[in-house]
Amino acid sequence: MLPFNVGYVDGELVLNPTLEQRANNKLEPDSAGSAEKIVMIEAALRRSPMI
Repeated sequence: MLPFNVGYVDGELVLNPTLEQRANNKLEPDSAGSAEKIVMIEAALRRSPMI
């Protein structure tokens, strides 16, 4: 799990979005790894007519 959360809200990337912002978040990051290192980071972006 990432030690932070990233969101895409109102056309901008947001680091550690609030709970309200997360409700409208279009970015869903995910990670895999161990306590020593991150092996993979990927993200899904919901379709948006603005992108």
